[in-house]
Amino acid sequence: MKMATIESGAIFGIPLVFLVSIGFIATCVLVIFVRRWTAAKQSGGPFMAAFHIANGTFYIHVAFCFKKRRIPLSSIRRILIDFMRGRNGGGSRYSVRIEQKDGTTTMFFMGKSKINDALLEELPQAVKRYPIRIQMN
Repeated sequence: MKMATIESGAIFGIPLVFLVSIGFIATCVLVIFVRRWTAAKQSGGPFMAAFHIANGTFYIHVAFCFKKRRIPLSSIRRILIDFMRGRNGGGSRYSVRIEQKDGTTTMFFMGKSKINDALLEELPQAVKRYPIRIQMN
C-alpha cells in the first residue's frame, strides 16, 4: 500500500495544495472585481468609490457587503460612521452602518483615504433632501 504525500498530487512539479490555494485566491479577486464593477455600473458612480448616491438611491460599491447593496434614501433612518484605528499594519478603516425604517441594518467597511474622507464630508449635503440623521464618531 502506497502512502499519499503532498507531492503525489503534483502537476508540473507544483504541489496540488499550492495550485488550489492560487486558484482560490484568483477566484476571490475575480468575485471582488465583478461585484464592484456591477455596483459601479448600476449606480453610474466611480469604480473605486466605496458608495455612490444617485437618483434617490444609496449604492454600496464595497464587495464585502452581503446584504442589499441598493437602498432607497427614503427608507434610511440614519447613517452611523465609526472610525477604527489600525493596529499592527492593518490600516485605519471606517465602519458605516445604515439603519433602515423597517429595522434592518446594513454594514460595510471602507478604508481611510483622502478620497473616502472627501466622500464622507459630502454625505450630509447629498442626503439633505431626506430626513436622514448622520452620526460620525
